[in-house]
Amino acid sequence: WEYWGSAPAGMGAAMLYLHSLLVPAMAARVREAYADLLDSPSGRVAQLAAGAHLLSRSYRVGDYAELQHPVRAHVRRLLGDV
Repeated sequence: WEYWGSAPAGMGAAMLYLHSLLVPAMAARVREAYADLLDSPSGRVAQLAAGAHLLSRSYRVGDYAELQHPVRAHVRRLLGDV
């Protein structure tokens, strides 16, 4: 399943990975398990889309207060790779 509705391939893995960033050991396990998908062009787009979703919810309704900082840093790293 790829999120709800239309989403880039890998959105589920991207959401799982970004949600795990507060627990580095778990994030490393998720990253290792889904590296082939997350490292693909569509996987990078999925990570950016997932990051945008999480950051948007953080700003709009106050969700993910602690998660927004590692997500923002990850998105910046991805954009630096472009």
